[in-house]
Amino acid sequence: KNKLFQARENRTRPGRDDKILVSWNALIIKGLAKVGRVLNAPEYIKLAQNAVDFIRSNMFKSERLLATAKANNNGVYKVHLNAYLDDYAFLLDALTTLIQADYRAEDMTFAEDLAEALLEEFEDTNGGFFFTGHNHEALILRTKQAFDNATPSGNGIAAIALQRLGHILAEPRYLQSVERALQAFDAVMKRNPAACANLMQAYKEFIKPPTMLILRGEMAEINQWQKTINQQYAPHLMMISPGLTAQHLPVTLNRKAEKPVNAWVCSGVECLPVVYEIKVLLKVLDLTK
Repeated sequence: KNKLFQARENRTRPGRDDKILVSWNALIIKGLAKVGRVLNAPEYIKLAQNAVDFIRSNMFKSERLLATAKANNNGVYKVHLNAYLDDYAFLLDALTTLIQADYRAEDMTFAEDLAEALLEEFEDTNGGFFFTGHNHEALILRTKQAFDNATPSGNGIAAIALQRLGHILAEPRYLQSVERALQAFDAVMKRNPAACANLMQAYKEFIKPPTMLILRGEMAEINQWQKTINQQYAPHLMMISPGLTAQHLPVTLNRKAEKPVNAWVCSGVECLPVVYEIKVLLKVLDLTK
C-alpha cells in the first residue's frame, strides 16, 4: 500500500471543490442545531453557531446575501455572486431551528433581516418566490419551483420558515406571504402532493399553527426541562428558551422571567396561563405517556 501511495503521489491530484455555499451550509446548520438540541450535544450547536457567524460576517453585505466564498492561498476569502432563493430560505429555516437550540439575539436579528430581504428580493406579486432575485441579471425565464428534488424546494422551505418566524414574532406580513404562496401552488399541490412535501408541511402548519413554548428562568433549570421535553416526539412544538438575562427580546418573547423556571404555551395569537411545574407543562403539551 505504501508503494502504491508513493506512486500515486507522483500524479497530479484531482481538483477539490472547496468553495463554501450558503444553501448547503444552511442545511448542515439546521441538522447540527436539531441534533444538538435533541441529543443535548452543545458541541454540535456550537458548530452550527460558528457557521452562522461566518456567513453573517463574510457573506452578508449591505443587507443581502452572497452565494459563495472561496479562500485563496493566503486564507483570504473571495465572496461573490448574488444569493438565490435557496440560500435565503434554507438559512432562514436553519436560524429558526438554531434559536430553539440556543437563543442568541444576533441570530434572531439575522433571521428578521433575511426574512425582509427574501420578501423584497424574491416574492412574486402573484404569490410564491422566484429562484433568482429581482436585482439578478436579466433572464429569459425566472422559475418558481414547487417540487422537492435532491435538495428541498426553495418555495417550500421559504413558506415553512417565514410562517414559523411569523408566529414567533407575530408578524402578519410573513404569514400573508405564505398564504399567497400556498394559493399560487394550490393546483400543483393537489395534482402531485407527494412531490411537494415541504409545501404540504407549510400548508399543514397554515391550517394548524405549531405550538410555541417559551421558557424563562435560570438556564441550569431550563436545561433540565429541555432534556425532559426533548425525550418526547413533538414535531409540532417550537421551544424557545431565552433564559433569565436575555436582552433585546422581541415583544412576543419578552415574558417576565421568574426563578427557577416559568413557561408559556402559545398557539397562534393565544397563550395559556403561565406554568411553573414540568409535570403540569407536559400535560398541557399533551406529552405525557
